[in-house]
Amino acid sequence: MSSSSAGAQQESHQRVGYDTSTRKWTGQGLAIVSDRSGQVLLSVPIEFLSKGMVNSFAYVLQSIHMAFDVRAGHICSEAGDECSPLDAVTPGRFIYWNAETVFCRPRIGPRFKFMSRPPHAGDDLASTMSNSKRSSANQSKFRFTVVARDYFCLISDVEYPSCTAAHILPVSRPEYYTEVLGHTPTSLFQTQFGVLLRDDIHHAFDRGHIALYPLMNTENELVVHIFYPETQSQRDFHGKVIRPEIRFRGPPDDYPDTQMLLFHYQQCVIKCFRGWSAF
Repeated sequence: MSSSSAGAQQESHQRVGYDTSTRKWTGQGLAIVSDRSGQVLLSVPIEFLSKGMVNSFAYVLQSIHMAFDVRAGHICSEAGDECSPLDAVTPGRFIYWNAETVFCRPRIGPRFKFMSRPPHAGDDLASTMSNSKRSSANQSKFRFTVVARDYFCLISDVEYPSCTAAHILPVSRPEYYTEVLGHTPTSLFQTQFGVLLRDDIHHAFDRGHIALYPLMNTENELVVHIFYPETQSQRDFHGKVIRPEIRFRGPPDDYPDTQMLLFHYQQCVIKCFRGWSAF
């Protein structure tokens, strides 16, 4: 996960607000977490948590750390009672408590196609970050190897002719790869840098509306999270569990890169739970 914060940026941009997950996941209420200054950090739908297999304060705390540059802290009720990380989240208002922090500084983001400026709100017609159907030797080989590993859309199970071998992170931003991996890869068209997605899901993935959440358990499972479902069929995929050893063909080194999935997931949290940009 990126450690960059808004304070590290010399250039400032007007804050852009986004439609958040609360517009699409309206059942079961919301958990709204603020810092001690009263700044709202996240608004998280309980329905999203429960159906997405992440209904715990540990997940909400992780999401806070993804969206804000804060050290270890905990979540309390408005009455000051500490919420156990293992407890299920209930509707209500909560306080993020850190003895050193009153006002939480936002991390820069969301960072998708553009590194130093926010994506426009409602940017549905923008070109996608990656498209292996465009013609080039690198992209053709990339599509071949991703299709060989996945064959079906990773989320919808549609066969590959209706799918795009999509980069997890945009190939136009090689600096993201260096930041996430800790080194500069020899090629941005390695199999582990991509996932096979149905075309509409690919576009939603690039916009930060759909993501794959690594559970980081012994099976290295991934959970499909639909932050902002654009259709009922997309909503139905929320909470789908993917077991890499069963789902993918080929060696584990070719499975989708976990750190890249987390970086992409972080941008989705910033856009759809925090709901505004910081650059």
